[in-house]
Amino acid sequence: MFSLWSCWATVGMMPPVLQRLSQYGACLIQHSSSRVITACLDAQNQPRAGSSVTECVSELQQCQSLHFTAEHLPEPVTGQAGGMERPACILEELKQFVVSEAPPTAYYVPDFISEDEESYLLQQVYRSPKTKWTQLSGRRLQNWGGLPHPKGMLGERLPDWLQTYCEKISSLGAFSGKTANHVLVNEYKPGEGIMPHEDGPLYHPTVTTISLGSHTLLDFYTPLSSAEGATPQTEESRFLFSLLVRPRSLLILQDEMYQRLLHGIHGREQDTLTKKVVNLSAAGAEPGEDLNRSTRVSLTIRHVPKVIKTKLMLGKR
Repeated sequence: MFSLWSCWATVGMMPPVLQRLSQYGACLIQHSSSRVITACLDAQNQPRAGSSVTECVSELQQCQSLHFTAEHLPEPVTGQAGGMERPACILEELKQFVVSEAPPTAYYVPDFISEDEESYLLQQVYRSPKTKWTQLSGRRLQNWGGLPHPKGMLGERLPDWLQTYCEKISSLGAFSGKTANHVLVNEYKPGEGIMPHEDGPLYHPTVTTISLGSHTLLDFYTPLSSAEGATPQTEESRFLFSLLVRPRSLLILQDEMYQRLLHGIHGREQDTLTKKVVNLSAAGAEPGEDLNRSTRVSLTIRHVPKVIKTKLMLGKR
């Protein structure tokens, strides 16, 4: 089985077909949903020496037990509870980063990237054309990959500097064997934030975020009650807890954390850490600390399942 770190190096060197086979094969092996390991992989789920891409494509196309081919991986499995989609097949090594004090499921990985990588990504963000920026109330953002739409996202090629990190995160199993294809780059200056919200049904039910430049507190809330005659609910009364998100960290939200709870960022310039911050230890912090915010850039990396291929659109003209 891949280790969290070695899989990055391996995926970076593997042909795309083997990348996809390996990351989904890890899910199959981990969950014992198949005992089949094709001739392309050894017992450690690594490409076998001497196996060619052609041989692997042929093996995949003939292997009925794995239920997928080189061009298609299966859709996420529908869960039993309330018809909720099972969001991911996380690699075993990532599970040490579960935030156990939060509802299912949050993974907080400190120092997911290096300081050099952080500097590189910030350079790329601010080198982007000014036309890529959209100013909103309390933040500005860049949209990469296309505009999600109920009828399907007209996909756009991601730049290499984003594609690299989409593949790294996808190799951890965050998107059920799929590769992330959409990135929102958000910039928050001190005092800026975003109202409590949910990400909606257009995305695979997982959100992953790399933070750059500064920390923030990500706050979680119960949804507004829709029951008639319900007592009016304030944002304060619905607040549950926070996660401290440090620069260079990776945060993955799934299950109840993604599908039921709302999340937001309170617009302030300084955060005082309390016991309501449930990942203090994992983030290397203590209750009572005061942290001053600086400009934070977040890369919100997701998978949009429904994509309209450009060539199909052109063919309809």
